[in-house]
Amino acid sequence: MLNLITIELFKLKRRSKFIGILITLILSSLIILPVLYSDEKLNSWNAIILLSFAVVSLITNVFTCILSGELFMEEYKTKTINIMFTYPISRTKIYFAKLLVMCLYCGIISILGAIIFFSVANIANYIYPAITDSFTIEITVKIVVLTIFYTIFNSFVSITYSFFSTVKVSIPLMVVSCILILNATSNNDITKLSPYALIPVAIAIISSALLLPIMRHLNIKDVV
Repeated sequence: MLNLITIELFKLKRRSKFIGILITLILSSLIILPVLYSDEKLNSWNAIILLSFAVVSLITNVFTCILSGELFMEEYKTKTINIMFTYPISRTKIYFAKLLVMCLYCGIISILGAIIFFSVANIANYIYPAITDSFTIEITVKIVVLTIFYTIFNSFVSITYSFFSTVKVSIPLMVVSCILILNATSNNDITKLSPYALIPVAIAIISSALLLPIMRHLNIKDVV
């Protein structure tokens, strides 16, 4: 399994994905500046947290869609995945190796996004104070919790994207699912007990259920 993951990472390394992610996060973090200093500014860390993770989650989902397209859909359409299937390796292992790579990128984007966004917010607030409350330990804990949550949640969502890259092989359906997921979870503070906090849980359960048709498709249907 480790060798399979290494192979998939090597494929992505040649395409400079990390540099693209870093540049996107840095440029996107600048959205905090006009929000802080506009007439209808966000003047609390909780508001900044919700905005930051909404943007980071958007970036994560977009990149995950792209990764799913490259790791699954592209190889299915060009039939290069047949080469992997000829080796005495379980197709299930091949799938989960690709999925784990997508999960790894979800974690990388979430962690880097949190560091970059809140560094920009802290620096901007230090130079020209706009946030009324203090950056406390509780705020730090909330950021860590949300980073872990979005890493896990977007990893489950990766299963949905892989479904539309393998079973359905449809870019439009994958894009529509991405939009629906983002609309359902944006500006949703999961640290507060509310019915809306259950939406990500429901999406994760549905995504997990999609593993059944994915496994059936991979192990029964050949690429033609």
